[in-house]
Amino acid sequence: TDLQVTGVIDFAAEVALDGSDTIENKHGKKDLILIDWKRKGHEERKNGHRKNRKQLQVYKYLLEKNYPKDFRVAQMFLVYMHPSLDDYKMEVVEADDEAAKNLLIWDRRQQEFPGML
Repeated sequence: TDLQVTGVIDFAAEVALDGSDTIENKHGKKDLILIDWKRKGHEERKNGHRKNRKQLQVYKYLLEKNYPKDFRVAQMFLVYMHPSLDDYKMEVVEADDEAAKNLLIWDRRQQEFPGML
């Protein structure tokens, strides 16, 4: 069955992380940064923090799995903006491919066997 994943990456950019003029890294892949921004205040951010991190980790996993010769996600960031915050908050999201893979496997099983898990 096809996996049903919802959501969008708010911003993805090809970058030259080594300071060179080329966006291809030493493996011939393009380095990407992913940025997901949320319009949430402090309490909302605290409550949705784990979900937001997992979402970016899944995007990374899917991009690299489906385009292994083309891309490498080098960095990921969550950016929170809200009128109740004095300034925007930016957090680095660490890669966790194994957790993302397990989350997708669990989601697929829920779709195949609804109510069983």
